[in-house]
Amino acid sequence: MELSIDQFKTDSRPVPSQSARGLYERGEEFLFGMGHARQDFDEARECFEDAAKLGLGRAFWRLGWMRFRGQGCPKNPLGGVGIWQAGAKAGDRFCWGELGAAFTASKDQTNARAAWREFFESSEIYDEQEEELEIGWLVCRYIDGHLRHGLPMDFLSGIKCFQTEARHGAEEAIATCRRKLGAAVENDQVFKIATAALEFLDKMAVRKGRSHTEPPQPRQEAEDEVIAFR
Repeated sequence: MELSIDQFKTDSRPVPSQSARGLYERGEEFLFGMGHARQDFDEARECFEDAAKLGLGRAFWRLGWMRFRGQGCPKNPLGGVGIWQAGAKAGDRFCWGELGAAFTASKDQTNARAAWREFFESSEIYDEQEEELEIGWLVCRYIDGHLRHGLPMDFLSGIKCFQTEARHGAEEAIATCRRKLGAAVENDQVFKIATAALEFLDKMAVRKGRSHTEPPQPRQEAEDEVIAFR
């Protein structure tokens, strides 16, 4: 993926309006068939496109996934990544996370670390009621990048900040996989990522608990916090 994080950054971001947020919420209803709306990918896409034009970065995130999966448009994973790039320019935390996962998978650790930094250090507030599982799953994919692709654990404090969301995201993914796949679940990639993330979070919790009960130990190197969970 021959891209540079710098090309996504901009200091001139449009401020999304209330109408943009209303369009986004309407798009969610059509995307998932919620409320009084039937599931309609074409209507959802149009709502998200209008919200994106009005500067709502989260709409790019949804549009990217629709393109990635072929919902209401031809399936095109690279096209989805391109839409997330536009969302990153709008400052959307979730789009930065998707780019971090994409760069990690393509073994571009320089851009992956830069994108994940934008994700974890973003000041953007997410909707805790509606987006907890989504942000938790992005944190799980960051953990997966560390465990499977050797991505340096630069943002351990970020994982701690979002560990509740990450745990809920992993548990929901595991439950969904088991419900859909039954006995074949063990071979599913999403299931593997989720179970490994939960194990990582459990080890992190154990280490935190021990730090309150055991006497302090001499520190050897600054990297100990990173390698302890491998």
